[in-house]
Amino acid sequence: ASVSMVCILKGNLAEVLLHLGDFDEARSLLEDAISTVRPLNPAAAGAFMGTSGLLHARRGKFKQAHDQFVEGAALLVNRMPLELAKLYCKQANALEIQGRNSEAEALVSRIRKLADELNLQSGSVVRTAVKHLELRLSPALASAPTIMD
Repeated sequence: ASVSMVCILKGNLAEVLLHLGDFDEARSLLEDAISTVRPLNPAAAGAFMGTSGLLHARRGKFKQAHDQFVEGAALLVNRMPLELAKLYCKQANALEIQGRNSEAEALVSRIRKLADELNLQSGSVVRTAVKHLELRLSPALASAPTIMD
């Protein structure tokens, strides 16, 4: 398999491990995937940085989380808009973990706009993540109509 494909698999496995609570193994896989793929495909590294940011937030390392989100978004903007939307979903989760709900709500509005621009369907990963965020952050946000509803 190509180096990029192996890195993508490592990044995807790291995300699963993050959700299962195996933070150490997830961090190890992410660090390896990011450092290996960055010279070959910087945007792919940016996508992994979203997962890395959420991992740092779940560990209470909010400065590192912020840095990963900012750097990842910079690598994704104008390159991979769907991955950018996914990174923003993870960043909104991290803001919620910190209790920064108004900032998370503002980011959710930005994600909704990006999802509309990308014509994402209601069952897409991004739309589903947005709905979950909205339900946790603000019932009023969850009831707001979108173009795709």
